[in-house]
Amino acid sequence: MLSQGDDTYSLSESVINETFGSVLGQVSGYAYVGGPNGVSITGSGDNLNAKMFVPVVQQ
Repeated sequence: MLSQGDDTYSLSESVINETFGSVLGQVSGYAYVGGPNGVSITGSGDNLNAKMFVPVVQQ
């Protein structure tokens, strides 16, 4: 379970905010259809990588 103050939690929040704050608005020809959404975080220490998964459909 992620908790506030945890680097993994902070990365997860950053990825979610960036995805919904700017990335989805720049994807043309596709529409967001609602959750479920997912964040995948791999790595450890200072080498964390994150990917955001959101369901979209072609318009």
